[in-house]
Amino acid sequence: GKTANIALAFQAAAHRALDEAAADAETRAALQACLARMALATAYGQNLDTRDVRSEEDYWRAVETKTPPLFGTAFHLGARLGGAAVPLAVELERLGGVIGLYIQVSDDLYDALKVPAVADWHRRYNNLPILYALTAEHGEREEFARLSLHPEDPAALAAAQKILLRSGAVSYCALKMIELSRQAQAILARLPLRYPEPIAQLLSDQRTPLDRLFRSVGFEMPAALSAD
Repeated sequence: GKTANIALAFQAAAHRALDEAAADAETRAALQACLARMALATAYGQNLDTRDVRSEEDYWRAVETKTPPLFGTAFHLGARLGGAAVPLAVELERLGGVIGLYIQVSDDLYDALKVPAVADWHRRYNNLPILYALTAEHGEREEFARLSLHPEDPAALAAAQKILLRSGAVSYCALKMIELSRQAQAILARLPLRYPEPIAQLLSDQRTPLDRLFRSVGFEMPAALSAD
């Protein structure tokens, strides 16, 4: 109950901050509507995420609904309040959405490889690398399914995480991140920004924790992810 109440307070504070922004009434109204759309979209996506995912299609449906609106709206609001025209703000919103997906996959991979086990192991189908190891065709799928039921056991967790590496689950997530990173870089490259460096730095910063994680498990960071 306290959490829900604080969440409502933060939502109200966000709308109030927009209402007090140094912008004309028409712009403030448009941004209020944008924030409301984000809240509705994310609430719907979070509701999808409370259900047990059973396929990669289900996973992406939930993730694409709940995560990109958060980041995309942040980029859109900042752009408009910074004086950008609507077309540029829309493109920045697209860029934010791609970054949101990248962060979602990165977080899933980080959580799957973290020691001790985190909550994702108790909702196995809602985490991308764990979902991959449970559903993709590979020789250790049944063993992984058995081990993944006991993440509280350090030996079982370690064995399951090694299967994540051998099964291709980690490589698959790295591939998705490479695709999303390239997509984000392509969008950024064509935007007419006077100072693109802060966003480029943001993209670089998102790669750093994953690089450390890869190295900790003996997996080299793919060059396509580490390159600017």
